[in-house]
Amino acid sequence: MDILSEENLYKGFLKLDKLTIKLPNGETIVRELIRKKDTVSIIALTDDNEIYFVKQPRAGSGKLDSIELPAGLIEPGENPEESAKRELAEETGCVAENFKMIQEFVSDPACCDNKSYIYLAEHAQKVKELNLDDDEYLEPIKLPINKAFEMLDSGEINDSASVISLLKLKTLKFLK
Repeated sequence: MDILSEENLYKGFLKLDKLTIKLPNGETIVRELIRKKDTVSIIALTDDNEIYFVKQPRAGSGKLDSIELPAGLIEPGENPEESAKRELAEETGCVAENFKMIQEFVSDPACCDNKSYIYLAEHAQKVKELNLDDDEYLEPIKLPINKAFEMLDSGEINDSASVISLLKLKTLKFLK
């Protein structure tokens, strides 16, 4: 696949580009590509087998109280683990030990170019008050791991990064 041309259609929080692509069979197609910074999600597990989540409004789902794992954008100059530690502290006031990247994925390779990294952070504990960005409104909550799995199964937790993260955690839990 060769990119013949690229035109920027929009630049804001997201960037939208129009690509003209030459396929291996010689055909030419036009596709839109959403460009977004890479992201991290954190499974912050306490010593009591609880997981920290955040409840926040989300325009895309139209939900006032989407329940999600702490997550955010990787800022320029940060590696994914540094971003995971920063986002966990900002959104929950927690620190944790043993940050381990357990999954990397692309949300939608047909039209998006960002990667997402999932970290398991063990021994999470709240040590300070929240440090939110000006455009963030969220409430940290702590759920027993089995309750989180029930909410996943019922669809109450339904954002893609949290779903993938919790399914991965289930897999790791059962493989021990």
